[in-house]
Amino acid sequence: MRTNRTKIGWAIAVAIAAGIVIPVLWGEPRSVSGQDGGDYWRNTIYDFQTLITGLAAVLAAAFTVGKMQQTIDVMERTDRESDRRHRELVGLTRRPDRLRLQRAVFPQLQDLQEISSRFVDFENIRETMRPDQGSPDLSWLRQVTERHRVDFEELDKILHRRQFLDGVNLFDGMTTRYLDELEAACKAAVGAIQDHQSYLLSDDYDEDMYYIARMDDEFPYVESAIIRTVRFLRDFIVYLGQYAEEAADL
Repeated sequence: MRTNRTKIGWAIAVAIAAGIVIPVLWGEPRSVSGQDGGDYWRNTIYDFQTLITGLAAVLAAAFTVGKMQQTIDVMERTDRESDRRHRELVGLTRRPDRLRLQRAVFPQLQDLQEISSRFVDFENIRETMRPDQGSPDLSWLRQVTERHRVDFEELDKILHRRQFLDGVNLFDGMTTRYLDELEAACKAAVGAIQDHQSYLLSDDYDEDMYYIARMDDEFPYVESAIIRTVRFLRDFIVYLGQYAEEAADL
């Protein structure tokens, strides 16, 4: 459908053509000998035919440029519409993955942050122990067990939630690496804490014999697993938090 601008352009072109062609074809020429007489409008056109031809060429060029601009405008509108449809299609294609990512991040991220906040005093446990509490290593493990056993067990449950595991394959390499490290350390820490708690509650518990028989060799691994769990949790929360904005934008 033609625009008003196109219609006006054609009307002007027709008027100019009529004003030039009709006098040239049917106007009375002036006499050659006296260079007088004849149709005034025809004579004017004849005298300025070079200028008129130049103006016509300029108008033709302007018309061509206008048509080219119209074509460019149409192409740009088509490209914008095509780009919009492409984005919609990509969005629909990615929507299932984004929903999985959303379920993996929420509410797990908040739960992990809450657990991490409860480890705020973790680094200072040894400083709060009294000298008369027996073996420093056993005392430290006892304090960790009493304060944070539930936190470690809850962390292990969060990492094994079905909705969380369903979105794990959408994480990038670094996030997945920290998750693997966190899971391995947490598993070892939970196992060590549960074993320690069970033995503390048994009738056979003897602190001196327990340390000599087991903790002298095992404690460095137990301590490492617990400390690594706390540190990898902090790192993993940072990487998981990067997905929060994308997951929330649905």
